[in-house]
Amino acid sequence: MVRELTVEIKATAEQVYTFLSDYAGHFKEVSPDHIERGAVIKSIRMKDGQFVGGRIYFYFKQVSPVTGRVQKVRGRLLEVEPNRYIRYKFLFPVSLVLPRIENTLEAREGLTEYKTYLHFSRPVSWLAARSAKVREKLEAVVSHIQEEMDNTKRILEEQTSVAPP
Repeated sequence: MVRELTVEIKATAEQVYTFLSDYAGHFKEVSPDHIERGAVIKSIRMKDGQFVGGRIYFYFKQVSPVTGRVQKVRGRLLEVEPNRYIRYKFLFPVSLVLPRIENTLEAREGLTEYKTYLHFSRPVSWLAARSAKVREKLEAVVSHIQEEMDNTKRILEEQTSVAPP
């Protein structure tokens, strides 16, 4: 099951991408339940003066929107196309529920359409189709991420409305 979330932001795709890629600088504004955030770059080498082969891992601690308890979520950045696309996966145990997320940015007249695709696992999707309790917990995750997107919109629009021309 894939859930699509969308928000339109009165900012350029470059501004939205820059904000998302510097998430560590303002994660508490976007998601007040996030406690800590970090990133690790592994397996990077130099070849002909260029960095190659790097893997970027991230983690964050948050109060779970499902259980209300503090949890540590770990993931890996898989693909980035600046100002357009970000794809990452979560690591175990979160990957059992939500293995992958994709973000797209599409510039439109005077705004950017920011979409998030939540790729829920097949077993959890199967359970959600049969259990109201599982559906309710998945909706808590969806609502949490939609709230983060709405906060991103609010913060960026406040920043761009006060920025000098």
